[in-house]
Amino acid sequence: MEENILALSGLCGVRVRVKGEREIYMISRPRRELERLFAALDIPPPVMLPAGRTSADTERKLKSRHK
Repeated sequence: MEENILALSGLCGVRVRVKGEREIYMISRPRRELERLFAALDIPPPVMLPAGRTSADTERKLKSRHK
């Protein structure tokens, strides 16, 4: 499992902005090992992703909000 997560972290992309529109990441074709992983999971590899800023909450933040 850990090997697969490390392999997924190697996906590469290019940030693209189209005439002032929102940015997206165009994902390049994955290496053979990742293609096999996506095929085994029966899911298509990503082609593009939104490039917006994302935020994640830590467990500490979540606990403090629930008090």
